[in-house]
Amino acid sequence: MKKTKKGSHKADTPRMIFPRLCPLLKDIDEDGFGRICECLSAKELHLANKETFIRETDPCTRIGIVVAGAVRLSRQRLDGGRSVLETISENGTFGATYVFRDVKTMGISATAVGETVVLLLETANITRPCHHVCDAHMQFVRNLLMVMSQTTFALKQKLRILSQRTIRGRLMTFLNIRAKRAKSLEFEIPFDRQSLADYLCVERSALSAEISKLRAEGRIESVKNRFKLLV
Repeated sequence: MKKTKKGSHKADTPRMIFPRLCPLLKDIDEDGFGRICECLSAKELHLANKETFIRETDPCTRIGIVVAGAVRLSRQRLDGGRSVLETISENGTFGATYVFRDVKTMGISATAVGETVVLLLETANITRPCHHVCDAHMQFVRNLLMVMSQTTFALKQKLRILSQRTIRGRLMTFLNIRAKRAKSLEFEIPFDRQSLADYLCVERSALSAEISKLRAEGRIESVKNRFKLLV
């Protein structure tokens, strides 16, 4: 990864990395990508590990694409701790479900996981395009609606997980969802142990104890963030 100044961005739109596999840019070619970047005042951020680049008090004006690395979204709880909402991997998007609400601040924080490159797009012109109204912009809007629908589905899945009353119930529901997504009983999750505990809204020590019990019972195998469901 080409390194730049921490938290910096490039102003030269044509040189921005084109994340062509991102669902938000589906069926958009490189020329169309350049027009979208110009219209939406794109900024490319090169971030260090654990660098927070969006805070809960920031205005709701941008959506993001993870070009390389990963981004973790979180929210501060009333008890002072943090709840991990999700981790967005390469070619994923974030912020779309937050910026179109009738509120002034984001309400979430976004932090880099490892060295990360993020493309931020200003949202003011998404629904109010310039006079050109190019095909790429219209395709972008169609893609955005699809991504927002998928995000809503993911949030419903998390509600399903958190509706389980026990740590075991939450963990096994989460692992079964990940297995179905991977179409395999063996898979990796995008969390370390602490982040998984935050995502499930449980204590890390209690989660580790439950994982140990499930291994002893022959229900699962696990090494770091890799799990296998045993049937």
